[in-house]
Amino acid sequence: MFSRTLAATVLTYILLLTPAVGDNRDFQFRKIDVNLLECSNELDRHFSESGFILPEPGLNDYVQSIYSRLLAGRPAPENVHFAVRVLRDSTVQAFGLPNGTIYLTTGMLAALGNEGQLAGIVAREIAHVSLRHQYLQNREARTKKIAAKIALVTSSETAGSVVFAILDHEGAFEWVYGNGYGEGKETEADRDSVALMSAAGYDPRSTLRALERLDENLEIEPQFMPYRSEGKLKKRILDIRRIIDTSKPASLPDLSENDYLSHVSGAVLYNIGVDLESRRVRTSLARAKRLVNWKPDDGELLLLLADAYRDLGARTPEPAQEELASRANHRWKLLRLTQEEEEKSLLDRPGGAELAKANETMAAALYLKAIALAPSLPGAHRGLGMLYQKQARNDDAAREYRRFLELAPAADLDRLRIQRRLDVLDKH
Repeated sequence: MFSRTLAATVLTYILLLTPAVGDNRDFQFRKIDVNLLECSNELDRHFSESGFILPEPGLNDYVQSIYSRLLAGRPAPENVHFAVRVLRDSTVQAFGLPNGTIYLTTGMLAALGNEGQLAGIVAREIAHVSLRHQYLQNREARTKKIAAKIALVTSSETAGSVVFAILDHEGAFEWVYGNGYGEGKETEADRDSVALMSAAGYDPRSTLRALERLDENLEIEPQFMPYRSEGKLKKRILDIRRIIDTSKPASLPDLSENDYLSHVSGAVLYNIGVDLESRRVRTSLARAKRLVNWKPDDGELLLLLADAYRDLGARTPEPAQEELASRANHRWKLLRLTQEEEEKSLLDRPGGAELAKANETMAAALYLKAIALAPSLPGAHRGLGMLYQKQARNDDAAREYRRFLELAPAADLDRLRIQRRLDVLDKH
């Protein structure tokens, strides 16, 4: 069963939802701002030293090139050294620190459709940093005597994610990132990001398409981050559309999705694995389908799609309306069950057995196609064996497990698990 223990590392950094006061055009550093700057540098070091940064040099160069293009000709404000980094985090999120470091999660990269959409998200975070929104938020928070602390939380409820919270003076968690910066600052950032996109040769309408794309309902989530909060997303879309209608920037052709995937596929692959582990199987299925559409004859991508269909069990690829209507209660209820208990509860629903059989049939066909394209791919034999064992086709499962053990490298961590499964089958 999923543990609900929170392991927290407390850092002195803050992002709060209340409106700030002050003129960001005439910003002058105070002692409180220097302290916040030092804390943001500490957070950078923490992410680097704790292994949160995705080690994909090609991907990092790609997102940095977009960042540099957006910043061309714009001088950095005092004490800002612009940089962009990719976090190994399955939530759909992006945020900027006051020192100029902007973080994009692998979840965000996996959700977006092309370079223009990514540029739109980055441009909004550059705007928040340039307009000193984090410092202004912090000043206002201190006047309200709210403890300026942030907790970096790793939780099984959000496996693979970096979740931000503040601690009040009594030590209780209060979720913050779901509240954003406040309406005034978000509108300022919208306006500045449209200008940045136009100046860099991107179509600002790509930001609209990005936000519309993020408004997807693949999982039944108990909490929303700002880029996945339906009400806030719709407000941002309306405001950006209004700004574009007023400024009338040039309309440009949409950029290529295939070119985008050639740069960010490593992040998408990472996210599929994390989503499968955290039982966000519908998201993993959607992302795997996208990669297979991009490269339909890639055995490894077919393997991922097969794994997603196998784990889909008695679920539909997208949640039913009644699931979405009570998403919080539904999600927490499921997370109190083991994976086996959850699967049984789904099978007991009307039509559950038929759904499971259809998904298993699709998974088997994909495993076999992957094997036909890449016969020496061990994972396809492992997955097919697990599927056959689930269906009580024990002889077929044992055959696939043996083939996996023949092909898998000695260092493969799955060898022991599969050998144990094979031993059980051999005893029967």
